[in-house]
Parts: sequence; structure tokens; C-alpha cells
Amino acid sequence: MKHMNRLLMVATLLLAALVALSAQPVAEKQEVKVLVLGMFEVGENKGDFAGEFQHFYEAYFDGAASYELNSLPLT
Repeated sequence: MKHMNRLLMVATLLLAALVALSAQPVAEKQEVKVLVLGMFEVGENKGDFAGEFQHFYEAYFDGAASYELNSLPLT
């Protein structure tokens, strides 16, 4: 029984080593093209009592270019 456990452990370690050696390195970092944020704001996006979205809106989106997707404003 000890022999079987030892053999199983060696096989598992060998398999783990082979998996680690076969991993491919990342050639280059991918540029982030889209950032999706969930929005929940009780009041307005800016100017009133700040909810969780207002801090992001004022820091990143306020004054940014506006885009439309299927007639829905994105900013």
C-alpha cells in the first residue's frame, strides 16, 4: 500500500511539473479597449449627495466625449 501511495504521489508531481513546463508565456500585454462599470446612483450623476457611481463619474466621465450605441448614450 505504501508503494502504491508513493507511486501515485510521484506520478502526480511529475504531471504537475509537465503542466507547468508546457505553459506558454504571454507574448505582449493586450490593450484594454472597453471598461464596463455597473451604475447605481440614487440621485443625479453629479452635484447632489454622492452614491457609488458619482465618484467614478466625476473622476473619469465628466467632460468626456459622448458616444452612442443603438441610440443609447454611453456617457
